[in-house]
Amino acid sequence: MACLDIYTSRNGKKSLKKSNASPRIRGKAERYYKIFATAEIAHAKLSGIEHLGPVGVEIISRAWDNLTAEHVNFTEFLSEKRLNPIDNYSSSIENMKLLSPKLLPISPRRNEYIHTPTDKGKKLASLFENSWREIITSDTLTRKTLFTKNELYKLGEAICLQGLSAKDPESKLLLETINASVDKLQFKDFVDTVILIAKKCRELNTSFKAQDIGRTALYQTFEIGQKSQRLIFPETEAIALTAYHELHTHTSYGADAVLSGISQAAKNNVGGISLERLVEESTESLRNDPIWKPDKLVNEGVKELIEQFSTLPSQFQHKIPVANGYYGFETIQKRISQSKQKAYDLIALGAIALLQSACGEECFNHIWLSELLAEHGEAFSARTFLELLQALSPDATLKDWIRCSVERIIEQHEDVAKSKGDYAAKIVRKNDIIYCVDEPTAYSMNRGRLDNAIAWLADAGLLKRKGSEYQIAEGI
Repeated sequence: MACLDIYTSRNGKKSLKKSNASPRIRGKAERYYKIFATAEIAHAKLSGIEHLGPVGVEIISRAWDNLTAEHVNFTEFLSEKRLNPIDNYSSSIENMKLLSPKLLPISPRRNEYIHTPTDKGKKLASLFENSWREIITSDTLTRKTLFTKNELYKLGEAICLQGLSAKDPESKLLLETINASVDKLQFKDFVDTVILIAKKCRELNTSFKAQDIGRTALYQTFEIGQKSQRLIFPETEAIALTAYHELHTHTSYGADAVLSGISQAAKNNVGGISLERLVEESTESLRNDPIWKPDKLVNEGVKELIEQFSTLPSQFQHKIPVANGYYGFETIQKRISQSKQKAYDLIALGAIALLQSACGEECFNHIWLSELLAEHGEAFSARTFLELLQALSPDATLKDWIRCSVERIIEQHEDVAKSKGDYAAKIVRKNDIIYCVDEPTAYSMNRGRLDNAIAWLADAGLLKRKGSEYQIAEGI
């Protein structure tokens, strides 16, 4: 936020394109952002404050620790790294009405997507500019590339948001902007969901962790100790978007578990492992499972699973998946996390997670979802396993599902390795024999943009952070 005005402009005539901005504008904007982000991190290190929000925080932090000179030349500092916050935060800032997306015609047949500052955006940028104007003027900033460490410490202190109170003008404007976004028609983003659930937690007199936001949106419950508290939310796109994001996280976790299991099994077998043996061994690992038996019909398992779902009368989401119990999504997640060194268990449990995800996909309004994904293409993978499930024959068993899942994951991995290069390959397939060519894949519950939204709100002082837990700030 401290450099919102750098990424837009004070007169509204210039703006940064979301992706393909001209090299000159993009280069300047990224240099300005790098200066402010480095100043924030330098001040944080000096003061013992943890900053969560700046894009590239770990990269900049490591580079700062390796500096030996007392000056930083920003034409050279991290010149090989592109640090652009717009891709991470543009959706949140748009929904707070600080930036406005527009199509700029650049030729009779070509338009480009840009952002321009709204009146609120200009006002907020001006407030933040006042905090660093005495250290460096706007005109000087456009020319200055060499900074002393002391200058960066001072700049970082001036733009630091942590410690703002509801009385500060910057905080007041941010609070007004957040509260205004609760309007039903504008209530569409992760930031809105975080604020809403944080308010619910305040009503329950409890704090929350970052992972609670997604799971609360998907399962409509909040865990307090050993008890689940059912929550009722307004019917908004923001909650449904966050719920789908959590479902996507579950899908990715299952897919990564399958890939990790495949690469582990290939590594553990000299000369590689056949696809058929992967399927046989993985299926056998479910032999004693109380629910997911290898010879169980997939249709039967799907029916039992969906019967556990709750009905939700919403235009965006029709049903609520189950978190706990034998059929629970989080139950499978826990079993996967406990099986990190068991290759075949990982494959089987990952495949079950993918089956759950396919059923969870049916919980959403598909017309709305197709429109939503057109706007959020960068956040979600277009691939789901619902199509794979629908293509199975009526007499298909869980063994058949495991085989289909393994084949699909291998195909997807081959596509990724082909597009990114050989360095991205973990496994290779030759004549249906799988070989491990790199260390087995690490996997985790990665929530991407949702975690960015929480970090952004914490750095802006709208959430209070203590350890790994958060509470909403006073005045919201």
